[in-house]
Amino acid sequence: PALAVEIARVDVRGLDEAMTANVVNSLSLTDEVGGDISERRLDYLLEQAPDEAREALEPFGYYDPQVTLRRENGAVVVE
Repeated sequence: PALAVEIARVDVRGLDEAMTANVVNSLSLTDEVGGDISERRLDYLLEQAPDEAREALEPFGYYDPQVTLRRENGAVVVE
């Protein structure tokens, strides 16, 4: 069986409140917070997250923002 990992939280940094809320609500990663998922599933979600974040920022006029992700103490940080 695949090893399970837990996403403790997803932190979105560097945006105002409305943009942050839109990004958080758009990320598939947030559906998995607090649960155990396989490393393979986490890798897939991390691959999808930058595009999901970019798409969430389009209504605010950002069509090609720089999005970075990293894992930090059980959290996924999106900047």
